[in-house]
Amino acid sequence: MLANVTDEQLDAMKADPAQSQLNEKDKAMLLFVLRAVKSPEAVEQKDVDALHDLGWTDQDILEAPIMVRIWFATAFCSKPSKWIPDNEAYPHFQQN
Repeated sequence: MLANVTDEQLDAMKADPAQSQLNEKDKAMLLFVLRAVKSPEAVEQKDVDALHDLGWTDQDILEAPIMVRIWFATAFCSKPSKWIPDNEAYPHFQQN
C-alpha cells in the first residue's frame, strides 16, 4: 500500500490525512482508525457501516485500531528512557 509513497506524500498525509492519496477504501480506514484511537467514544454505527460498504469486515474494523495501539505502545516502550528506578527497590536496574 505505501510502497510507492514518497517522503513528501507521507509528510502531507501526516499533516492532513483526509487529503491523502490513498484509495477510497484505505483512506476511509485510515480516518476511522485515527478517530477510533483518538476518541473511541466518537465512533458511531454509521462509521462502521460506511467501512462495511467499502468492503471492510468486522474483523478488519476491530483489529485496525488495536494494531495501531499496539504499535504505539511498542514504539513508546522501545525508546530509551532517562528514568532510572530506585536502586533499593529495583537493584537489577543499577547502573555500573
